[in-house]
Amino acid sequence: MQKQASFYSTALLCLLTSVLVKIVQGAKPNIIIYMTDDQGFAIMPGHTQIKLPNLEKFVTQGKILQRTYTASLCAPSRWAAYTGDNQILANGFDGTIPVPDITLPKAMRNMGYSTAIIGKYGFGNNKTVSSADKMGFQYSYIYPTHVDAHITFPVSLEENGRRIIFLQNLKSTVAKCLNNNRCAYGPDLFYDKAIQYIRDQAAIKNPFFLVWTPNVPHAGKFTTNLKRITCPVPTYSIYSKQKWSASQKGFASMMTNYIDRDIGGLMGLLEKLELSNNTYIMYYSDNGGEGSLLNLNKRFMANAPLKSGKGSQYDGGIRVPAVIWGPGRIQAGSSSNYFFHTQNLLPTITELAGHKVTTDTANSSIASIWLHGDPVAVSSSIKPIYIQLCPDNISNNRCTYAFISLKEWPNRVLKMLNNGRGTEVYDLAIDPGETRNLVKEPQLNNSIAELQKEKTELRLLRHRL
Repeated sequence: MQKQASFYSTALLCLLTSVLVKIVQGAKPNIIIYMTDDQGFAIMPGHTQIKLPNLEKFVTQGKILQRTYTASLCAPSRWAAYTGDNQILANGFDGTIPVPDITLPKAMRNMGYSTAIIGKYGFGNNKTVSSADKMGFQYSYIYPTHVDAHITFPVSLEENGRRIIFLQNLKSTVAKCLNNNRCAYGPDLFYDKAIQYIRDQAAIKNPFFLVWTPNVPHAGKFTTNLKRITCPVPTYSIYSKQKWSASQKGFASMMTNYIDRDIGGLMGLLEKLELSNNTYIMYYSDNGGEGSLLNLNKRFMANAPLKSGKGSQYDGGIRVPAVIWGPGRIQAGSSSNYFFHTQNLLPTITELAGHKVTTDTANSSIASIWLHGDPVAVSSSIKPIYIQLCPDNISNNRCTYAFISLKEWPNRVLKMLNNGRGTEVYDLAIDPGETRNLVKEPQLNNSIAELQKEKTELRLLRHRL
């Protein structure tokens, strides 16, 4: 009888487990976008000079997105990710451009998600036409403008439209903050808020969409005046004895002590709350690492093996480190070589959430590629990538661009660009470092003419001004 009872108990337990697994699999997945600032393509686990143990674990559990593209500056990159369009073409437009009717956070809200942004926002405070709530974020704890976010010891932040003053920072200087360790530090504030937000949503069992965007490791000079653009760290820690510049030691410290710390804490919390198997994390940098400023690229080979860096239309400025993580859904230890522009996060993320939303025919989801691998892209609709930057946000003859055609992917990937020195053409499939300009190759005359036609058509579709 005891054996029979034990058998029925085991059978019942298996049945309940099966039901619970199906319930979890059918639940809306939580989705987190973790966006770093000026990270650089090569600053990932395995780097010989910068230690990233938590990121290493994260990468081994997820899929590396080898060909992820963004705009090469902060504002165009972030706006495209949230809205799916190229309406912002330059930095410096905080609060002046209305938010589109359809955005990623708005779409997630419509699907029953709680939406939040914690960290660097950049498009204006609560009095502007492009504030965080108008973008679709129900909760926000942010630097409202890009200039604000250059200061890692904030004088003020904005929480749900209410300005928060940090008196200890206001009355101090960066030098004093670094010495007495009593000042509020942006990445620490964001870590605490993000962790608490996830705890709160888990407690009420509500699916959430969180954009966590720390303002590190943003390249900038380590000055000692809070009124100037700065990006210091409270400690150089393990890098303090390196014979590097202050900015170089600070950059490495930002990656190890804050970015890597955040990812480790995030994975640990999701595991503790039993949310790991029902959460996706999209990790990426807003644009490439700096090219020559402060010699970060020279010291760390931050964008290797890519050409140039932030602000450039070469791949060093627009190709970024990226990982999609989702235990039980994303194949651990895998990678994708499919070309993806974060402008297509809107349809991709909403498809992962259960209901794909697009803004125009140029938008395409690659959720199936993330979930099932690159081979499914062979029969899918291959979309080109178009990136444009224009001074003062005005489309004119001083604009730069990059256009990537995927018609012959993966055998040939032609990229046409103008970085201010005339038209250049490269085949990224065999020349990722963009070392051989093919624009004058006679055998490519027809292909280049087709590229020009494709670029013009896509530009008209992508650009709404």
